[in-house]
Amino acid sequence: MNGKQIIKGIVKLYFVGAVAASFAHLMRASEKLGAEHVWETIAAPVAIDLMFIVAMILRSEKWASDTRRIGFRLMLVMGTVSMAGNIYAGMSSAFGIIFGAMLPTFLLVSEWLIGRIRTAEDERSEEVEREAATVVDEEAERIKAEAAKRSERARKAAATRKRNARRAERERKAQERALDSLVNA
Repeated sequence: MNGKQIIKGIVKLYFVGAVAASFAHLMRASEKLGAEHVWETIAAPVAIDLMFIVAMILRSEKWASDTRRIGFRLMLVMGTVSMAGNIYAGMSSAFGIIFGAMLPTFLLVSEWLIGRIRTAEDERSEEVEREAATVVDEEAERIKAEAAKRSERARKAAATRKRNARRAERERKAQERALDSLVNA
């Protein structure tokens, strides 16, 4: 296991911890708002935090750009609702309010971090890929230029063959006329 995997693992633990604490806070907020049944206290955090996680997944690079935009907007909305619920649950103390605000922030920061953790080796690999792409692009341009030259030479050769064929046809007709004039004279 390399350092990058360890750091990503720690960040994922922060994420799981923030989700669990947010879940508990949102259950408490549901109770404070008058939820009468256990399923009601569980439904609120499931609806809010689970949709927040879905939005985070939709923001990943494997989705189309319009889907990533939807994920971003949904994440903003659900993050705001989660933060409001977490702050409301902690209204009994200043620490509760601060902690309630920190939970969705931890979710956002950990999601942002996981996608951006890179090693120096990753950076070198990306540089090699960019250089290779540049070489491929340059080679493609060279091949296109050669193809254009061959195409131009082929066009000129075809025009020369056409001129030669017309000249040969004119000479043939001139010889035919000369022969006809000798025969008919």
